[in-house]
Amino acid sequence: MGIGRYGQVCGAVLSLGVLGSGVFQASAQSLPILEDCIAGNGVATPTLTAEACSQQLYNACIDLKGSETTPDIGACMQEGGALWDQLLNQLWPQMKARAEAMEILDSQLKTQRAWIAYRDARCQQEYDEYAGGTMRSIAPVACVRDMTAERAMEFYRTLSQ
Repeated sequence: MGIGRYGQVCGAVLSLGVLGSGVFQASAQSLPILEDCIAGNGVATPTLTAEACSQQLYNACIDLKGSETTPDIGACMQEGGALWDQLLNQLWPQMKARAEAMEILDSQLKTQRAWIAYRDARCQQEYDEYAGGTMRSIAPVACVRDMTAERAMEFYRTLSQ
């Protein structure tokens, strides 16, 4: 099975190279929003979830655009997904170093590869479920964003212990 349109839709989210190419640029305000949300800045007991942080990013993006059209929704979800992917990639070397120190690097690598395969298969299913509708362009991007956000938060919590 090829990745088809799903791969085209999600490719921008999964490839950090797109961030610097001019094809897609995250807004300057987005990264601090994500960092503050994850760190729980302004919250006495940080209980923020990946979903809550994604919603903050999305709301800020939509506010900047001034509308909530399907293209705007998709662009804001792509921006959030790209930022979460950037964070995940920034945390990955620390996760690898931790796994090396614990002598479980092979297991960590297998787990990450399996997670990537699961995420891609799950988000392909989202794409397939919305055949013929405008949600087909949004659902897989939201899926990648949400699953990547959860994985990034998992890494963050692990490294914060």
